[in-house]
Amino acid sequence: MGVVSRERIETLTSLRFFAALAIVILHSKGLLLPADFLKDVPLNAGVSFFFVLSGFILSHVYSQKGVNDFYGFITSRVARVWPAHLAALIIFLAVLPVSEWVVGDVNAYLATAANFFLVHALIPIPAYYFSYNGPSWSISTELVFYFVFPFLLATSKLGLAIRWFAVIASGMLMVAIGDAINPEYFSVERFGEVSGNGLIYISPFVRVQEFFAGMLGFYVFSRIKSHLFGRVFICTALEFSAVFFLIVFFSRVGSLAYAFGDRHSLYLANFAIYIADGVMFSFIIGVFYVAQGLFSKVLSFWFLVVLGEISFSMYLLHQIFVRVIARHAELLEIVPYWARFVVFLIFVVALSYAMWRFVETPARFRLKMIFDFVRSRSRYLAVRNSA
Repeated sequence: MGVVSRERIETLTSLRFFAALAIVILHSKGLLLPADFLKDVPLNAGVSFFFVLSGFILSHVYSQKGVNDFYGFITSRVARVWPAHLAALIIFLAVLPVSEWVVGDVNAYLATAANFFLVHALIPIPAYYFSYNGPSWSISTELVFYFVFPFLLATSKLGLAIRWFAVIASGMLMVAIGDAINPEYFSVERFGEVSGNGLIYISPFVRVQEFFAGMLGFYVFSRIKSHLFGRVFICTALEFSAVFFLIVFFSRVGSLAYAFGDRHSLYLANFAIYIADGVMFSFIIGVFYVAQGLFSKVLSFWFLVVLGEISFSMYLLHQIFVRVIARHAELLEIVPYWARFVVFLIFVVALSYAMWRFVETPARFRLKMIFDFVRSRSRYLAVRNSA
């Protein structure tokens, strides 16, 4: 397994690209791809993959040393996500009209501030959590996970069962709230009102169980990894099983869960899907974390690793330009769907590489330096004032 840093595992980095591609395909349907393309595949599970992977990787990095510096941990995580968010936001403002910035009868100033500071996922109203660049809601959700992670890690002595119960309880609380107030799950006509989508799909209090599933996945696979070292046949079989499991899961679990939801609770059905997503992706990520099979050899190819590196920028940028193209959809009528999507994907990948190379990566280090300077300056002033 090639590992460039403690935070980059090449096989898992490559998988990030395919998760981002699933989201790009989802948001391209009906405009750049046929509306029924992969109609039975829950492409939005790509977001679940990112949540699970985040819990897995953070556990990989911090399980031994712990999070002894909360400020340093949080600022390093913010420095990884906020510069790309800001860059995408600036591009959004430059290419889309004011009428598309905040949609719905809500406080535009609050929506702007919430989006800028990445807290908009905490407001279960579509006009807020989908304000400006829509996909940024998931970064806001994940930011909450970063604040929770040190406590989940520090309470490991309480045992897995207790921590898992606490995580599930937070989700069940949101399910209970959804069932109690029973808002419209999602409606364009009620964009400025509380939605079931905001209470369940967007809520970090629901989606945190996927993040924790990633932590559990690392706990399991870090203990069996050494026993699989060098066993190419067994690891290849596991990787094949993981891919097969993914296909079967996508073809079955959604229909079963929503059949349950039609008869009982739509909110509970969605929550059950996220739990299942967490378990499934935790297994798949763990298998490719071992990285001893033939599939892993392919995923370690440098080009796929680079595509994985730019996946965050790709995730943030793609919908902006889908919306730009949608404003001129009549120009696409003579262009075949496959040509539309291929050209669009090449453009997004190229732009994402540029943003990763010239904005996301250098800005991460500069912003971290600023955070460190602020802390050292604050300490200096505190000492001087106490003298």
